[in-house]
Amino acid sequence: MGAGLYRTEGEEIIPGGNAGVLLAVVGMTDDSQDSMGTLCDDHFNNHSAGIACRSLGFDGVIQWGNVGNNEDFISESALRENEFYTVVDNMQCPETAMNVTECDADLMDHNCSPYESVWLECVGSSPEPEPEPEPEWQFMGAILARTIDGQIVEAGNAGVVLIHVAMSDGSNEAFGTLCDDYFNDHSAGIACRSLGFDGVIQWGNVGNNEDFISESALRENEFYTVVDNMQCPETAMNVTECDADLMDHNCSPYESVWLECAGSSPEPEPEPEPEWQIMGAGLYRTEGEEIIPGGNAGVLLAVVGMTDDSQDSMGTLCDDHFNNHSAGIACRSLGFDGVIQWGNVGNN
Repeated sequence: MGAGLYRTEGEEIIPGGNAGVLLAVVGMTDDSQDSMGTLCDDHFNNHSAGIACRSLGFDGVIQWGNVGNNEDFISESALRENEFYTVVDNMQCPETAMNVTECDADLMDHNCSPYESVWLECVGSSPEPEPEPEPEWQFMGAILARTIDGQIVEAGNAGVVLIHVAMSDGSNEAFGTLCDDYFNDHSAGIACRSLGFDGVIQWGNVGNNEDFISESALRENEFYTVVDNMQCPETAMNVTECDADLMDHNCSPYESVWLECAGSSPEPEPEPEPEWQIMGAGLYRTEGEEIIPGGNAGVLLAVVGMTDDSQDSMGTLCDDHFNNHSAGIACRSLGFDGVIQWGNVGNN
C-alpha cells in the first residue's frame, strides 16, 4: 500500500527524509483492514536494501541496519509504545528485481521482535510528491428551459440554455446561463447538437426575446452566468471541444442565450429493469441439526440477487431439465474437475 522512512523528534514520529526506520502500510485486497508497521531484517541484505531505497524514489542505499544496532532513528521502546510491530518479514528479492513489488515477502506473518526492524540511509533526497491538481470548474450538463405558470421547466427543443457546472473535487456546484459573448451561429449549432438535436434554427439572447424566460425571472431564481466567452473551433463537434470561461464572466442576465433547435430531443434510454442473477453457490450437507459445507459432495445451495441490490435469496437448484452435461458444468463452476454422480433429494 505504501512505505516511508521515519524518525523520532521529541515524542513524535515524523518523516525522516532519506534516512530512518522503514514503516510500511499493508492492507487487505477488499479494503476491510490495513496496518502500519516495520520491515523485519530476516533474509534482508544489501541487494534488498538498494531495491527498497529505489522503490522509495532514491538513487540507492548508503547503509542499513536494524534498530537493535542503531536506535538513532526510532528506539525499540518507541516502536512498542506506538504499536509499530512487524508487518513485512522474510523479504527476498531476485537479482533482476527493480522494485519491492517484485520481491517475495511474508505479510502480517512473522517471528520478529521490534529490535529487528530495518532502518535505511538512502542516496539522495526523496522526490517531492506531485502536488494535487487545483480543483477547477467543469461542465456537467445542460438543458433548454422556459417559464410555465411561474415555474422554470425543461422546454423541449427551444428555450434558454441552463447549464450545470461543478468543481472537479465535488466541493461546489452551480446552475446558470450561457452568456452571448463571442457566441455565434457555429457555436449555436454545436450547442444544439450537443443537446441531442439535429442543428439550430435560430438563437438570440433574453434581451431581444423574453418568450422563454424573462430577465427578471432569471434574477428571481438566481440563474446568473456560469459560462462565458464560448468559442468553438471549426472542427468542433461537441461543446466539450470549445473554449469557455466557467464561473468567470462580465455578463448581465439579459445576455443569456436562448436556442431553438431542429428536431426533438431524443428520449433518454430507459433504465433496465432489475433482474435476478446468480451471486454464488456451494455444496452443503447436514451434521446433526446444522447445515455445513459439504466439500466436493452435497446439495447445491445458490445465492441469487437482484441486479439493483434490492433483494437476495439463498436456496436450491431444481432438477427440471438438469442433466449430466449441466452437472459437469456446475461442478467445474464450483472449482472441481468434473462430476462423478448427481441426483435429487427425493432419491438420496
